Formats: sequence, C-alpha cells, structure tokens
Amino acid sequence: MADGAGTNTTTEMERGAPASCGEQVASDALQATGSDSRETFAANAETRPRVSICIPVYNGANFLEAALDSIAAQTFEDYELIVTDNASIDATESIMRGREKNDPRIRYIRNPENLGAAENYNLGFRLSRGEYIKWMAHDDLICEEFLERTVKILDDDPGTSIAFGHTEQIDEAGEQIPFGGTRMPSILGDDPVERFSLGMAAAGGCFPIFGLFRASDLARSSLHRSYYGSDRALLCEILLFGKHKIDESATFLNRTHQLQSIRMRDRRKRAMWQKNEFSVISSLEHFSLLRHLFEMSGRHKEIVSPVRLRLRIILFSLRPKGLLLLWMEFLQVLSPSAAGWLRKAGNKIKRTLKPS
Repeated sequence: MADGAGTNTTTEMERGAPASCGEQVASDALQATGSDSRETFAANAETRPRVSICIPVYNGANFLEAALDSIAAQTFEDYELIVTDNASIDATESIMRGREKNDPRIRYIRNPENLGAAENYNLGFRLSRGEYIKWMAHDDLICEEFLERTVKILDDDPGTSIAFGHTEQIDEAGEQIPFGGTRMPSILGDDPVERFSLGMAAAGGCFPIFGLFRASDLARSSLHRSYYGSDRALLCEILLFGKHKIDESATFLNRTHQLQSIRMRDRRKRAMWQKNEFSVISSLEHFSLLRHLFEMSGRHKEIVSPVRLRLRIILFSLRPKGLLLLWMEFLQVLSPSAAGWLRKAGNKIKRTLKPS
C-alpha cells in the first residue's frame, strides 16, 4: 500500500477505533456476514467463486464508481467483489448499497469504526472465498481482460504465485499520463532466495500488490502489517512461494491524485493511516520492514534455509542507501528538526547535481 496505493487519506486518521479494537471489529464483521469466512468454503469448491476482488476503502466516492465499472466490464465473470468500508463519511456507503442490490456478486461490509488501512486490507482477504485473490484500490482501473489473462497465468503455471499486468498511470480525469514510478519486472527464477532478494531490491515497485494471488499463499503469509510499506515485505514473502509473472496485455491503470497515501510526507500521519494509532516503532518504516523480513525468514523453513535468507537481508540492510534510511529514521525520532534540515540539504544537493 505504499507505492501504488490509492486509498484516500482525508481525515481517516481522525476517525476510528483504537488499534487494540481492530481484531474485535474484524471478528464482528465476519459474524455479520453469516460466519462465512474463507475457511468455511475452503473444502467445497462448488460454493466459491474462482476470484475474490477486495476493495478496502475510506471516503472513496470520488473515484469508486469508475473502479466498480471497470470490474463490471471484465470478460471473466466468475468473481465476487468484497468492499470493506473503513467507516466512510462521504457517499461511499450509498454508492455501495445501490451496487450491492443490483449485483449478487457484491458484498459490502461497513466497519463500525476505522480499523486502519492494514487491517482493512486483511479483512477483505479473511472474508473472501475465492481460489484467487485480487486487492484493488478504489481509484485504480483495470482493462476488460485483466482477470481473464491473470487467471490464465495462475491456471497454466502452478509455480507462479503472483500474476500481474502492465502498469500505466492516469490523472484525476482518467487521462493517461507519463509513467512516473518503478515497474517490478517478472521474477521467474526457480530459487526462492533469489526471488526474495529481487523483491527486496524492487524499491518503489510495489504495484503487483494489486495483482492476482493464490488464496492458499496468502493464507500462510504474514499479510499486511501495521507499518507503512508492509506491502513490500508481503510481496517478498509471496515470492518465496512462487514466481511473479506479467502479461503485458493486461493493463493496470494506477490513478495519481493529491489524496493518495503516497503523497503523505509526515511519518506520523502515515503510521496513523496504516494502523489508526501512532507509535514510535510504527513510524520507523525501514526498521519495521527489516524486522518484518527477518521474522518471515524463519516462518517458511520447509521452503528455504532461514540462514540463507537472513544473509541476504543483512546484505540488503548494509547498502549505503539502507544505512542512510535507518540513520535518518532514528534521527527523526531524536531530533525532528535536525532530520528535517538534513533532508532539505540533501534535496538541495540532489537538485544541484541533477543534469540540466
């Protein structure tokens, strides 16, 4: 949900339950659907759709209908759509109530309180029933054949864990603009350690978090965590299970606008957006990422040696850029003013050195 995330940020951190209530609110939401958790349906393939599309949203009325229209236009129709609403205060609820009445594939869950972005993403998965899972931001679009083509990738190759398409960007009006991000390439190696390492190196290229996943892989993963940028770690973890394969003809359109979470520069606000609660640890984003990577390196001993993974993580953390990020994060805690001054000075130097 870092790069590529499109959930609105406006006042989200001002409303919501304390993070300690998050699990209880999620449990209540599961019960409200008739206790139909994904475990209930796992044993009976006949009762579940092939694909579950999960849209976590907060105050998404500005672009939500366009996203819903792009889903309704899919050539692959065996899907359910689960929209988990983090107690929006705009027209999101009325939009979804109307859509839910007209399409039996849609389930709209309104959280009584704001869970934070991470738990809202995870809630969609927990409520899902599909063999394959796709998260989608309320402001993004997908081409008509996106599901058909990505489902085919996973159907054809059991060794692939993430199926994605070609990423382009659009503006608020839906017009295509020059791409300004980083695209993660296909990662097709057979060695899970190499795939994991390539995932770590793909800084800023987290758009595949909006690709198609196997539910069985997500079920044994650590899912989204309560620090901003945990989607990067989740992608690395899924790469331990299988490959990341792209179909260039399946277009994913990432919408850029001023209310995207990636526009937030204040770490405190980013921590609040992610968990709806601030803590010093959650604001140390790079430190939290490394800690998460170390933790998951010991979770999957049946796949790979924890020692091999941890050596790669250590090498990754010792890069000059990684060390600088850690140093700046801790300086931000000790002296925000000094960190701000150094950041401005660094940006000034970068502008000076940039070729004209």
